Amino acid sequence: MNEIPSSGGPNAKDPLRLASDQLINIADIRAIFKLGRTAAYDLTHRPGFPDPVRVSPRCYRWLASEVEGQVSAGREGERAPATGHGPANQRTPT
Repeated sequence: MNEIPSSGGPNAKDPLRLASDQLINIADIRAIFKLGRTAAYDLTHRPGFPDPVRVSPRCYRWLASEVEGQVSAGREGERAPATGHGPANQRTPT
């Protein structure tokens, strides 16, 4: 199966090659989706994104296989729902 380098992180040679049983961190997600810090955190909170694994009270990781599935879904043209920002989700005055 595909592997993520032992050093992990955004400097990995090929961040899209993931091992199904490994846990990855937010830096890996940033590298995979080519996102900044805030956008990566927004992505992980969207409905449909894999649930994190709680490692400690302030430390979360994601299963590489589930994130890889999210990457595949994105390549097939599926998109996660909007985050609620922008004109489409603004309230109309009452």
